[in-house]
Amino acid sequence: MIKRYRVLINGLTAKKGGGPTHLKAWLKEPLPKELEVYLLAPPELQIVNSNIKRIPTSTKLNHPLKRMLWEYLVLPYYIWKFKIDLVFNITTNLSFLPFQQKVKQIIMFRNMAPLEPRLAQMGPLKTRLRLKFLKNLYRRNMRSSKKVIFLSEFAKQQASKVASMDFDQHPIIPHGISSIFFDSSPNVLDWLPSKPYWIYVSSFDFYKNHLEVIDAYYLLKQERIDLPPLLFVGPPNNLYYQKVLHKIHAYGLENEIIVKHEVPHEDLPTAYKNASLILFCSTCENCPNILLEAMASGQPILCSELAPMTEFGQSSVYYCDPFNPLDIASQLKNFLNPSNKSSPLSVSSQELAQQYSWQKTASKTWQVVLQELERS
Repeated sequence: MIKRYRVLINGLTAKKGGGPTHLKAWLKEPLPKELEVYLLAPPELQIVNSNIKRIPTSTKLNHPLKRMLWEYLVLPYYIWKFKIDLVFNITTNLSFLPFQQKVKQIIMFRNMAPLEPRLAQMGPLKTRLRLKFLKNLYRRNMRSSKKVIFLSEFAKQQASKVASMDFDQHPIIPHGISSIFFDSSPNVLDWLPSKPYWIYVSSFDFYKNHLEVIDAYYLLKQERIDLPPLLFVGPPNNLYYQKVLHKIHAYGLENEIIVKHEVPHEDLPTAYKNASLILFCSTCENCPNILLEAMASGQPILCSELAPMTEFGQSSVYYCDPFNPLDIASQLKNFLNPSNKSSPLSVSSQELAQQYSWQKTASKTWQVVLQELERS
């Protein structure tokens, strides 16, 4: 007779970015027959798996402190009520304390920002204080958890330094890539330019370096170079977004740099496939989903030269210094020559992307869960 275990997945933080994408793609895959899975997640997050039992929350938990208080006071009740054997937390923010020694825990290390020294010195004061608090919380939770799942070798190394721990026995399970990004037939979307264009898909934040990309574009315009339009695609959710719009206006580039938001995720494969160049100039990532999805398109990519981008892109993409508009502009010039549009590198990036699938991610994740449950 197969022994059955009860696992509770705490996905309350899966509201935007890679969190919802990961959770939906992972839980779409079949569950191991040994597991009975319960899920805590925002009500708007749609999970296509009838074998997963959703636990409704009667309270809106949009604010981080409110959510953490709820985890501390209410989450232990659900652990007791459903006789949970293991809690899987999709982020390192797990805050409940009473049950930490009574139930097994696995945490997934997702957010690199609190561990990035540059970010601790940048951004508004509120952001710096938040990052400092999260860094201390992460250190405590990584030390107390039985197993930490990392998304990249770079993340594991950084976490090891911060927590002063050896994580050699803790697994690295990167995110997968949806099969839709490998579609070889480009379609037509009404929001895309009809002529060749460059595209940068990312949320707007100061570590994404949109401002430096705008400066680089403007430098090339000053040389009277005929440039393709540049698309910024991402949700407009903060002050940095306003700074991006202000700089575009200050340079008079409203017709050349086009900002798009509220773009469906399923439109991105077509947007990548039709682009003559994909940019990704982020300076702080854990597992760069956008880079992986872009690699699957087979189009040329100009990418930040910082880790972990180099860990995933390896020698299959072109690199630039994301802090230096002059270097970005210099690298962009290389793509203005038609002979560079079909570089051999773009072929190998697509081959490299084939290593990543949500089936592999789900299988490896459940394997870690079962090993932890069966461990005495």
